[in-house]
Formats: sequence, C-alpha cells, structure tokens
Amino acid sequence: MGNCWVAMGIGSAQKGVPSKPTSCPICYEDLDPTDSSFLPCPCGFHLCLFCHKRILEADGRCPACRKQYISASSGGETVGSEREMGNLRLSRSCSMGPRY
Repeated sequence: MGNCWVAMGIGSAQKGVPSKPTSCPICYEDLDPTDSSFLPCPCGFHLCLFCHKRILEADGRCPACRKQYISASSGGETVGSEREMGNLRLSRSCSMGPRY
C-alpha cells in the first residue's frame, strides 16, 4: 500500500509540519528568494514585500495573528507610516549573492 499520505496527495504541511509557501497568500504571486526569506512577524507568516507595504499603509497588522507589525530597528515602536518604513532595513539573504 505504501505511504497512505502520499497516495492521498497530502503533503507534510497538512500533517502538521509547516512548510514555506511558494506564493504570497494575499496576492498569489510567486515568492522570489527575497520574499521567501522575509518574515515581518514573529508568528512566521510569509507574504511578499509588496503586500507587506500595502498592509503597513492600511492598518499595519499581520494578516495571520492580527498583531501590530513591529520594527526591529526602532526598539519596539510600531511601524505604520511611509516615513518610518524608509528607515527599515532588511537583512541580506544568502540567496542574493556571494559575500565579499
């Protein structure tokens, strides 16, 4: 009979093991390497940078847990304005090229 989970087409994410999404759950666009490594909320919800920016301009809350997004560079202040977003720096992903 083999693995019944595979036979039913159920992946590891449906068995309780979380997996990285391949597309943004908001706009359904494919996540590029930068988007895939971007985790703006401690709950681990993945979304693309474009949708994250739109959410910050609207209410600034995580779509998954509804907590206010917090800027790591501001010492705990919430990030909600365009000006504050200009000061937020994203860390470089290892998939973005070699380090010198």
